[in-house]
Amino acid sequence: MDKTKERIPLNNRLSITAELFVSLFMAIEENKSLVKGGEYCAKKICGKDFWSALTIGECKQAGICISQLVKYEMLNLIEVKRRHEYPKHYQLK
Repeated sequence: MDKTKERIPLNNRLSITAELFVSLFMAIEENKSLVKGGEYCAKKICGKDFWSALTIGECKQAGICISQLVKYEMLNLIEVKRRHEYPKHYQLK
């Protein structure tokens, strides 16, 4: 089986490739520009270089993936409640 084609379900509608998931997680973990008290969208959490290399579809998948990782406390982030639901913003715990 080709490991690059494996998919990880994000919710009951969407999934992300294992390769994109690992790249996304590494980009978030390597981003040292996040500071406590700051408010960040998915693009800033991942870094502009990483985000700009993604297709529009991958950007949507990455945003949903971040949302799910935060929901299940797999990242050191919490969602910031705002007037509008999207785009979601996060801050460090």
